[in-house]
Amino acid sequence: MKLVLLTACATAFVVPAPRFAGVRPQTTSPRKLLTPLRAADDPEALLAQAAALRDEAKALEQAMRSEQEAKMQKAMEQAFAKADVNGDGVVTVDELKATLEQVFVTDNENKRDASKVERLLASEKKYVEQLVNALDVNKDGVLQPEEFVPLADLRARLEEQWRADRKEQQSLDREENKLKEENATRAERLGEFEAAANKTDAATRALSASAYLLPLLDILPPPTQENIQQGVLAPLEQLSVAYHGFPFGGLLVFILLSNICSNAAAPRLQRFSARHAIVLDLASAIGVPLTLAGYAGADPYVRGAFATAIFASVVLAALGKEASLVPGTGQLTKKFTDDYDATVRQVISATVGTGPFNITILAKPPDEDSNKEE
Repeated sequence: MKLVLLTACATAFVVPAPRFAGVRPQTTSPRKLLTPLRAADDPEALLAQAAALRDEAKALEQAMRSEQEAKMQKAMEQAFAKADVNGDGVVTVDELKATLEQVFVTDNENKRDASKVERLLASEKKYVEQLVNALDVNKDGVLQPEEFVPLADLRARLEEQWRADRKEQQSLDREENKLKEENATRAERLGEFEAAANKTDAATRALSASAYLLPLLDILPPPTQENIQQGVLAPLEQLSVAYHGFPFGGLLVFILLSNICSNAAAPRLQRFSARHAIVLDLASAIGVPLTLAGYAGADPYVRGAFATAIFASVVLAALGKEASLVPGTGQLTKKFTDDYDATVRQVISATVGTGPFNITILAKPPDEDSNKEE
């Protein structure tokens, strides 16, 4: 059994030549080995011969590696000597740049490649200076022989730094373009909001003035039963009867005006008038009963004061002006409207770049923490 195993080990060194149909095998002269193969009569001699062959292969590999390292060292010394123009034993930035330009630009037969290297060396990024700083171990500003690397490696490092800078510049350009697009979108949306807010055409003025019908109908004294039965009613009294006779009429008008107040796409004059009408209606609903509870004879005066404020507001709205000078209610409404417009502008600015935006739907801007988690 031992003899069979030894025989198998000996035959492992013999590789059969491949055979192909129609192809004659080429005969080559065998390489002369330092340790000649010989027939072994006993297994121990065969194992010793195999060990000698392995040692010889290792020695040959080491010799080839040493020869390659010597050639590389010689090439580096030659490259260093070529770069060291003044022969002072060090390579400066200018000397290295001149050497790279001579080898890869002037002596380069590939004009396209030479133009590429020339642009790289002339770049404002000062790649050669960066390369010297990276290789300069003792930080004396020059390259010593032990700090020098082959010229091909120097060029590879330059191109790698150029690609990294180009990638970084492309990233910065994308961020800048994105910022420009967001600013343009923000300006466009704010412009649309301002254009809608400043609209004061005839339809806008008419709708703004009609909003004051709510407080006007609520402060009118109820018509007498005699006039109702006889049908002798003024136009406003007829409208008041129809308004108060309609189920939930006041609530429906109040909801309609509230929706106008919160519609950012509506003109500011309409939003102001709708909000002012609600404020006047609430003030009259509270002020008139309280006044009458204290002094019943003050009814005409109280209703007259509210009617004057409403009439002035209607006239100003018809002229395209806000009734902000009306004491109390006008000033309060102006503050509410200004705060709402400021909130709309803030939301428009904060939602740029977060997806589609509808000016009539205001939502809280997304938190930075939630964006980071996503």
